[in-house]
Amino acid sequence: MRIIGSASSTSQSEPRAQQPPFDDVAGSYDSAFGGSPAGRLFRFRLAERIAQRVKPGSALLDIGCGTGDDAVWLQGCGFAVLGIDPSVAMIEVARGKAEAMHTRPEFRVAGFENFDAPDGFDAVYSNFGAMNCLPIEAWKGALSKVLRPGGQAFLVLMGRRPFPEFLRVGRSAWNRRLQPTAQVGARSIAVTYPTPPAVAAALLPAFKVDRTEALGFLVPGPRFTDWPRRHPIGFGLVAAMERVVARRRFLCEFSDHFLIELSRR
Repeated sequence: MRIIGSASSTSQSEPRAQQPPFDDVAGSYDSAFGGSPAGRLFRFRLAERIAQRVKPGSALLDIGCGTGDDAVWLQGCGFAVLGIDPSVAMIEVARGKAEAMHTRPEFRVAGFENFDAPDGFDAVYSNFGAMNCLPIEAWKGALSKVLRPGGQAFLVLMGRRPFPEFLRVGRSAWNRRLQPTAQVGARSIAVTYPTPPAVAAALLPAFKVDRTEALGFLVPGPRFTDWPRRHPIGFGLVAAMERVVARRRFLCEFSDHFLIELSRR
């Protein structure tokens, strides 16, 4: 999950209290969340869907790019990627990763809500719940500003009632996700958990929903770091089972995350 609010300055002299919360966790994000077995599975599924639906060479905007894994991967697949994130520390990690991988997506320290793209992008994507940190009422205007008519959006959002979390700790996991805030390090951020019907309603008539897919209805989410590593075959079998049922829209609410694909009219 990553925050995507207002743009931040790149100045390192800015007071720490004014820095985005994800600056505090940039150094540990990949090992604790983004690089987990489920995190990698969700990343590859998003990249696969983009590659299936968007022509190589297209201009992509990565909203809340974090440490840059998606941008680096898709740039290497032949897309022209711009990643934005208000966290200076996250962008620094992303740039270092791109240099080490010898690929060159562009990264900017910027929030999404006020981001302007005069020429527009062919497609936009956002992974791991970055859009959950922006009020859903702002989505239509913000997406319309950056996406060309006929362009596509791929949004991976956090589900409201993840089934694997319920099996582990009971209804308390669901109660946490229904709260209007979430913890990032030592700080709280505002979040919402819209369902696919709520997303569709908020974006009409400018966008239409093309497809939904559950990510983490059966697969233990990124917070389950030990079980997939101790039981890799079991993890693979559960992932294969999830692919069979993932297209049922009602399961998105009971998934750790879900992917919703949209087209701008």
